Amino acid sequence: MPSTRDLIGQARVREAALSQVAALMADARGSAHALDGTVEVTVDALGALRRLWLAPSVIDADPLRLAARSRSRSRRWSRPRRTATTKSRSSWAKT
Repeated sequence: MPSTRDLIGQARVREAALSQVAALMADARGSAHALDGTVEVTVDALGALRRLWLAPSVIDADPLRLAARSRSRSRRWSRPRRTATTKSRSSWAKT
């Protein structure tokens, strides 16, 4: 049977490992873009939107028509590319 000190040591090792996983997940990003180049989205490992880029041609478009167009062309979206980055969250602000 492990001693209390052994259990505390194991807990600290696990805590450090989980901390590293959390840090990696915070920096992990996945991006996808429309093949026609009108939209690009980037999400983090938990699925939160981190960056949305819209082509100037769709900025003034009717949102309902754009959504319908996106859904009808959803098969044309490229496969997501996974990236790991160390950019800070503030650097993902829309430019």
